[in-house]
Amino acid sequence: MRLSAVTAGALTLPGQAISKISSPKLTDLYEFAINHTPEDYGVGTLIRLTDTTAFDDLSDLDLQEYRQTDDGEPAAYAQLDNTIIENIIDIDTVVRLEFSPGANPFWQLSNYEPRVFPPAIESVDDLDFEETITGLQTLEQRHDDRLSLTSIGQSPGWFNHALGDLEPSDVWVAELTNDIGDEAAFADKKKVIYACSIHGDERSGAEAGTRFIERLLKGEESETEALLDDVVLIFLYPNPDGWNARLPQYAQENQNSAERLTAKRGSARVEDTNRQYPTAGWIDPAYFPAEPDGTNLVDDDPDIDDDVPKAYQKNVPDPLKIVEHFRDYENLAYAADLHEMGYRKNFALGLHVNTEYDLQQTHDIYELNRELKPRLNDQLGDLLKEREDVFQQYIDEEAEDPEAVPLPTEIPFDYGTITDTLGYQTTGILVSWMGHPEEYGGLGMQTLAYEIAGPAPRWPELMDLNVMAYSEVIRSLAAHALRDVEATVQTGGRSTAYVTTDTVTRSSNDLVFAESKASHTGETMTVGPEPTTMTVAIEENTRSVTFQIVERTDTAVVATLRDPDGTVRATYDSQKDESDAARMCITESTSGKWTVEVINPREEPPEKGEVAVVVDTVTSEPIEDGIASLDPRDILGYEQREYEVTPFSFLEGYSEFLDEGQLDAVSVADVQDGALLDDGQPAYDNLVVIHNEGVEDAAYTDALDAFVNADGNVLLTDSGVRVLAHLDNDHVSSITEDDIHDETVFSVAMNAYEESHPLRENARPIQRELYTPAPVGYPVTTEGDAPATVVDVEQFQSADGDSAGRLMTTPNRDTVSDLVVAGSIQDNGTGVHIVGGLLPPAFQEQLHPFGMLNHSVSLLGYLTVTNALGHKQRRVVDGEEVIFGETILTGDQAQVYYPDATEDEDE
Repeated sequence: MRLSAVTAGALTLPGQAISKISSPKLTDLYEFAINHTPEDYGVGTLIRLTDTTAFDDLSDLDLQEYRQTDDGEPAAYAQLDNTIIENIIDIDTVVRLEFSPGANPFWQLSNYEPRVFPPAIESVDDLDFEETITGLQTLEQRHDDRLSLTSIGQSPGWFNHALGDLEPSDVWVAELTNDIGDEAAFADKKKVIYACSIHGDERSGAEAGTRFIERLLKGEESETEALLDDVVLIFLYPNPDGWNARLPQYAQENQNSAERLTAKRGSARVEDTNRQYPTAGWIDPAYFPAEPDGTNLVDDDPDIDDDVPKAYQKNVPDPLKIVEHFRDYENLAYAADLHEMGYRKNFALGLHVNTEYDLQQTHDIYELNRELKPRLNDQLGDLLKEREDVFQQYIDEEAEDPEAVPLPTEIPFDYGTITDTLGYQTTGILVSWMGHPEEYGGLGMQTLAYEIAGPAPRWPELMDLNVMAYSEVIRSLAAHALRDVEATVQTGGRSTAYVTTDTVTRSSNDLVFAESKASHTGETMTVGPEPTTMTVAIEENTRSVTFQIVERTDTAVVATLRDPDGTVRATYDSQKDESDAARMCITESTSGKWTVEVINPREEPPEKGEVAVVVDTVTSEPIEDGIASLDPRDILGYEQREYEVTPFSFLEGYSEFLDEGQLDAVSVADVQDGALLDDGQPAYDNLVVIHNEGVEDAAYTDALDAFVNADGNVLLTDSGVRVLAHLDNDHVSSITEDDIHDETVFSVAMNAYEESHPLRENARPIQRELYTPAPVGYPVTTEGDAPATVVDVEQFQSADGDSAGRLMTTPNRDTVSDLVVAGSIQDNGTGVHIVGGLLPPAFQEQLHPFGMLNHSVSLLGYLTVTNALGHKQRRVVDGEEVIFGETILTGDQAQVYYPDATEDEDE
């Protein structure tokens, strides 16, 4: 058993009875619920009546969220705590009290008028899982020509303390289109997937998706309804366990605090349901990547293969079924994962996820968000300001430190990569897997994720905004699926060569698997104002170690990780950091005793709480020759998928979008033999060098100097930046080896950038990240493993270089390094440009069982290449060119104008 599963089960306590209320008028489940919640917690209660005479008695009690109905059967609803129950029981016409969580107070009566799912602002609570599925089944019966609801598998399931048994829940998929029973037409239509609340405590996706289905079926979404002859909308409800965790019968901790009666991020077996998918590139060994093709990665069973390791069937049966189910569709086009986030100045964010996209695919995703931005601004801009008081009230009541929490009303929407928007990186996420090429087990879709300011339950005015925002996302993505987005590169006739080498090619044939093993341990600690320490002995030959902080009860946590020398290697503050910071992964781990120190910094009760510290380590024996990669069979139970990748595929793919000109591969030997010059003039306008092969050969570097002196234009990326120290030409002569550094960071991104720098032409202020590390094998670690080759800013500027951006060495955007990651040394448009992290060769020494991608370049990365080469990217939508960034010339300097950016966007 993997320890992330242990922390979800064995390290927790079942709910314990707090009260002892009993009556024949209470159903068994209601009696359990009212006795296992705090005295002041309002339990959703359906009050069945013999007649309407009780309405006056009930309304006089000033009950929370009181509703009444006499449509068919007289009944009332209220959220009752156990201080008022006796008063209700004593009313003669009260027949029975039933536990009724959910948004519609009378859904258990099948009272669905005027609608199955009331508007969020009129709801008595968030949607309940059973309520949602029952309501969707009702809609399916009414609209069986358009809506189909299917259970595709089950979750691990919580232990139901009311029934005394484990209770898995179904994972549901709702399909919405015209003539849904026409199999041939269905297969031909484009499919758009919406993942609704993969994190169980982020309710907005399910709240919006479910209501959108009903609105469309009632004729209230005419724009999207008109598309259903050509599009299938698919709504996935991927995490029923996390959704159901708010119910007292599934209590997994001591829930004397009402704040614990909330949905959970993960399932009953894993802490995070959105890290368990079989993505190419680096895989975190602490997770359960769910590959239904099993150990041999070959689909030899129409269902989940028999050789899927038992641990996966037990811990991630739901992702296994999701992967298996969606591989059976034809014409999968787009997918969006609908999340929630903590408060920041942006109300909503669009995220370009981690995969390998060509230029057209990249523009396609960004065009969707470019179109979405003004729609969201128009719909939400005024409302956000109008409800600022509600936001502030929510912050004051729910936040640990209200003064540190910004109002999410300043910028309705912005978009970029995960690092651009949220400041962290991931692996194993659902929509990254969906976006991977089919030959690597993915779905080959255009995918993205969205984040929105997340309210706690029972804040209807805030959930109403989220439903409006995500409804707009659903509409926009459905419409976009039928648009034709083209991207081309206008070269102006400029020709380009790039210097090849075999040294950056990576193949699974090169791997030598060392004997490997994984270790999973954990400890639960009581934490208070004084430090509590856990010590872990790390063996020699440890290749990675992950410490994960899991809050088991309602508490705040500050954790500090120290190595055997006492050096602080990582910290986590639950009140300030993103949730991913609770996972502290180290790949350079000294053997010896490591310590994790945790405290609860709260000054008000509860002053103590429980925290689990989960430790996952991977060790392997050293080998003498070859690339010592971790054996995925030993650690994860999967064989290694074969692959051969090269970053040169980026340039090969880029060349397919050129409107004219050429992009030629030349070798180091070709350069030495004069391939760059023709009768003293440049044979090419541009040269791209992404490596430092040949720099020790004077014939090679002399040829590069001659090319630059002849007004040839050079772009150096990645380790190719080291070529600078070997050049002596009209532009570059003073930069030495000591001025150039190989750095590793959490993700290669720009900080302290110059918006007017030509390399950032047509980039937007939020865009910082150049490539994402995990798809090309680099671990997402606390200290950072993504490589970049950079230059001291002082030396770069002394050489008449203009910095386009500094290397962002920490996720903190306010931390400015003195290292140039992108910049130019040029005159009149030609010279030498550097982009220190863009196309690194794949990293093979850590786990990557599902293969490796060639590159993971962002739109900003594409733009830096285009701008360095004097090209221009062009985006055409349905035959008309659109402006995604516009250059305005002011004197000799190009200033970049951002037509879709608000003036109050921060850098």
